[in-house]
Amino acid sequence: MDLRAVSANLGAVVLERVSAQRFVRASHAPSWWHTRIEGDDPLAPIEICDVFPFLESFLPTAERAWSSVDSPPIASDMWTESATDGDFHLYAIAVRTGDAEVLVITRNDQMFHEHQLLLQRARELRMTYDAFMREIERKDILLHTIVHDLTAPLHSIVGSLSLLRECSLPASAMRWTELAVEAAARQRQLITGILDVFVTEQGSAPELVEVDLRGAIDKAVAEREPIARQRQVDLVATIHSCAAVRAEKTRLLRVLTNLLDNAIRHSPPEGRVAVTCTLEDGTLRICIEDDGPGVAPEILPHLFDKLVHDPRGGGTGLGLYFCRITIEQWGGGIGYEARASGGARFWIRLPAVVSAAADVTRSEGHGEVASAR
Repeated sequence: MDLRAVSANLGAVVLERVSAQRFVRASHAPSWWHTRIEGDDPLAPIEICDVFPFLESFLPTAERAWSSVDSPPIASDMWTESATDGDFHLYAIAVRTGDAEVLVITRNDQMFHEHQLLLQRARELRMTYDAFMREIERKDILLHTIVHDLTAPLHSIVGSLSLLRECSLPASAMRWTELAVEAAARQRQLITGILDVFVTEQGSAPELVEVDLRGAIDKAVAEREPIARQRQVDLVATIHSCAAVRAEKTRLLRVLTNLLDNAIRHSPPEGRVAVTCTLEDGTLRICIEDDGPGVAPEILPHLFDKLVHDPRGGGTGLGLYFCRITIEQWGGGIGYEARASGGARFWIRLPAVVSAAADVTRSEGHGEVASAR
């Protein structure tokens, strides 16, 4: 068996280097070889860069493959040669075999066409991606415009109602004014929530910093305490061994107030909403519990998805979704579990930055603050 003919049958030619750019043929020649070499003498040295100019840029790279017997083979990019019967496509592999510095040149039109299809697909995907990003940009501009157009007159309404509230009004008129102020404030909060969800989905949230979690919980509880008092709900915060977290302060406060609003809304009169924070193995766990009916079983699998409405009543269906995508962006987790004694328990886990060994209990209920050390 003539093994020198095997490479030719595979569309390849084997060349052995004798000097910098001179090679001699060490195998039979495939048919395409004769379109480049006329009167081919297998023993005559070939100035390879005169035959294939493309290889002039590849040979310096090939030196690494020829430097030692342990060096791995190195392949070139594909290039195209022209012939009277059409173009054909080649690539070269440099390898050292014993003392021989070998260059194998192979024709592979199928690989070239596959490569071209891959490039074409990449160009199409790039065009699709660019169109997608332009569409996102247009939607971004549209959403910010809508939010601005909605909030601008709303600010005027809230301001006018606030001034009206300071006037001497009959009791019935004052009651309607208070209701209008609350409705306008709630509407402004819903509009801001929609914008927050959109911005967070786009991954354009502000840079994370170290945030004092104890301070954030205290602020959220203090802001929601008047609402809890109005609904006759006891709001209590108990903090054990708290620490700092890497977050964005405004969004962290919004996550906490979203969960507190849900808990207060679904708690019965004379009910209780409890906030706890514990440090466990470098992770902070914040729990918000209420005495309400809990979450309906049919929506549990989709509780933190977008636009999932709680049958018990609620807002836009974006609050818990916003909480989830925000907490997950910070490397944490969020979840729900039913309490054994009844009611709902929502929890958040965030990596702690700095551990603190303070055991502080802070209770806030009906305007009273108690601290124990």
